[in-house]
Amino acid sequence: MLIAVASAWAACTEVGGATTLQQAIDAEPVNGCIALGPGTWAGGVSIARSLTIVGTDPQNPPVIAHVAGPQPVVAASAALVLASVVVDGGGAVPGVQATGSRLVLDHAEVRDCSGGGVFFGAGGSQTQFQAIASRFADNTTTFGASHVDFLGDDLRDWGGEYTGGSGSWGAIGISQIDATGELYGTRFVGNAASGSGGAIHAAGPSLLVEECRFEQGTASVGAAIFKEGGQLDVRRSVFVDGSAASYGGAIATASAGGTVAYTAMCGNTASIGGGALRLQGSGALTVSESLLDTNAATSAGAAVSIEGADVVLDASTLVENVGPNAIFVASGASLSLADAVIEGHAAAVAGSGSLVIGGAGTDGSVFWDNTTNPAGVPGLGASVLDPGLGPPGPCAWEDRGPSTTTAGHQALAPVWCDLTPVYRDLDGDGFGDPAVTYAGCGTPPGYVADATDCDDRDAATSPAALEQCGGGDEDCDGQTDEGAGPLWYADLDGDGFGAGVGVQACVAPTGSVADATDCDDALADAFPGNPAGETLCNGVDDDCAAGTPDSPDGDGDGHGVCTDCADGDPSVWPGAPETPCDGIDSNCDPADENADADGDGVFECDQPPDCDDNDPTALPGAAEICDGHDNDCDGQIDEGPDTDGDGSPDICDCADADATVHPGATDTVCDGIDQDCDGLDATRDADGDGSSCAEDCDDDDATFVPGAPDDECDGLDQDCDGTPDDGAPRTTRYDDTDGDGYGDASTAADACDEPPGTVAIAGDCDDDAFAVNPGAEEIPGNAVDEDCDGRAEGIESVDLDGDGAIGAEDCDDADPTRHPGATEDTSPVDRDCDGFADPSGRLATCACASGGRSGAGWLVLAALFARRQRQLTSPGHAASSASPDATMQIVK
Repeated sequence: MLIAVASAWAACTEVGGATTLQQAIDAEPVNGCIALGPGTWAGGVSIARSLTIVGTDPQNPPVIAHVAGPQPVVAASAALVLASVVVDGGGAVPGVQATGSRLVLDHAEVRDCSGGGVFFGAGGSQTQFQAIASRFADNTTTFGASHVDFLGDDLRDWGGEYTGGSGSWGAIGISQIDATGELYGTRFVGNAASGSGGAIHAAGPSLLVEECRFEQGTASVGAAIFKEGGQLDVRRSVFVDGSAASYGGAIATASAGGTVAYTAMCGNTASIGGGALRLQGSGALTVSESLLDTNAATSAGAAVSIEGADVVLDASTLVENVGPNAIFVASGASLSLADAVIEGHAAAVAGSGSLVIGGAGTDGSVFWDNTTNPAGVPGLGASVLDPGLGPPGPCAWEDRGPSTTTAGHQALAPVWCDLTPVYRDLDGDGFGDPAVTYAGCGTPPGYVADATDCDDRDAATSPAALEQCGGGDEDCDGQTDEGAGPLWYADLDGDGFGAGVGVQACVAPTGSVADATDCDDALADAFPGNPAGETLCNGVDDDCAAGTPDSPDGDGDGHGVCTDCADGDPSVWPGAPETPCDGIDSNCDPADENADADGDGVFECDQPPDCDDNDPTALPGAAEICDGHDNDCDGQIDEGPDTDGDGSPDICDCADADATVHPGATDTVCDGIDQDCDGLDATRDADGDGSSCAEDCDDDDATFVPGAPDDECDGLDQDCDGTPDDGAPRTTRYDDTDGDGYGDASTAADACDEPPGTVAIAGDCDDDAFAVNPGAEEIPGNAVDEDCDGRAEGIESVDLDGDGAIGAEDCDDADPTRHPGATEDTSPVDRDCDGFADPSGRLATCACASGGRSGAGWLVLAALFARRQRQLTSPGHAASSASPDATMQIVK
């Protein structure tokens, strides 16, 4: 699965204000994805949680760089994705070290790492490494692979590039024996291995290489690929200019099988053998429709070296490979040529191994312009026409098969025997012994093409034979006695008879028998031929015989003796129609004969009988009730006297003294009387307001109905709740008896209008006096609280000059030196407010007959003066502006 996160970095948390990768990771502890901007981020981190690290600008990716210490630039023990970032080891440390379940590099780069670009150690389940359009450059290591050292389960690379790597295993090392590898569109340039596999060293079960290119790789063995064990599958790929110190200028295998198809190998060299391919050890490998051109080796196979392996060269072309021979087949190895073209070599094939030459086309394989061809195979020299191969083209896969249209080529094509091996059939069963073979012209008597007989001395033993009991492998499938013998059936109840699905075996499995006729394998007393015979009515087929039923039917009425109460009478059986009171139990249920179904104590066969045995209220002698039934079984329904003669008997009449009231009478609407005895008084909705007359307070006016708005001050009860106007907005009003605009607070009452004689303002302290209210002006000295502020004096109670004299007592409330009790002086000012000033020294010369102003006569005059002052300022009197001397004459 491709991980396309590089173009979707906005979904990640972009980290700002950090300079190290560790700071960036710590800044986002929750989200599984962080985004890095361009620039250098200090590495040397250990990541213990699954994380995706994405560069925000793929054109200018961030660089995670080594800064100090021996630790890798990035170490991860959980799943890790690096997308659009660069990992730079600085030539000092490993790049990425992963031990988690998965590592993904998406459009990433790992470069200049001395401890290897990526080390993936085993960890977790289904450990995977994926590289997508990523680049690995100039990574090195002293042990393992320079770019990717893989110990997981699956390695995948799509469109990657590996350049300038050097290590024990070159660019990619897949050393886990159960690891698989797949590479698509990958390029390897200038990678070197001190050991094997300049580009790829792979163990494990399989390696797939498709549409890849390998250039200028070097290794001791396998300058591009070294595959040991398992399967190698190379398709549509190109190998050029590889160099091996010993074998395999392009590919070397060790006991690996597989296919090389549609592939070109050009200009590769090996110091010893296998300039292009070195195929060693056990394994079968097919080179199909491929081109091996101008490869070179010093001795064993300028193009192909085979040792111990079985190789098929199918529709492939070998052209001008440089060395003593094009293909070397060592003793014990085999080579099959099918529609192959071998052109321009010193020797086409050499060695002492097995060679089979054949082909599906008219021409078979073609040997052209080789100095030496295989024995018995003529070469096509300059005296015959060129088979149409032409000069070698560029090093890429192309169809260079033999021409079938060149004139004269068909006639001059070499002819040889069909060397397909055949096998001895000693027992004549049509199957041959794979150990006894013949490869020559024709098929000798007693030989066949098949090689699958496992015992050629016994005609009863072959892949077509049936397996028999006895310990032998008659059908040659490697197993003994399978599918042979009789069928055995489980005998669960141990009665010697089995049942169920049989198991075929030569020996009876424990608890099994050969008989499968038990009709009840859970009951030991039920089996075929039971000497006790059939026991009736026990619910068991004791003898497993259909002819001896458990419940025989003697009268043929369909009911056996076990359930039929009269098995000799076909008219009697369970469920038969019952004829009451005939003395016969027809349905085999005595409770139904002369029954009292309703439990009223009267039976069907009594005289008189119960007239309705399903109704306990209906029986002879019962009281008749008004229910539409004949309760007393006299043949009449709801009969009885009709006192009011209205046609309804008294038992059904709800008012037996009123002839207008009886069932069926017309019920007068809303009169409170139930005329038709249905328990309800008839109602109506005359005004159509949805409320009947039983609840509508005015059934002639649709605006009067329960729930209607009652929000107008009209004195009407529209919502029928008994209170008029209870929904209208209300205000508090007060009685205003004296009409002064202020009401008495004690008369407060809510009203939705403005009743006459009421006001909305309270506070009148005397609602009988028009001049007394909160808006009135206080009249001093009359002992009346005109303004209802709780004081009767008004302004006369004020002491403005603070001399202790209040209101009218002070003759000048603006002068604190003038007030009653002040000391008179010789000024023309009345200081003591007695009405006299003493500008001429009267105080010193005047002597009153009563003993001066302090005498009783003076006090009386002062009191009279004060009284006069109050009269002058009371209502009805105009206040005088004259001095006291002008209003009162004092006689000495």
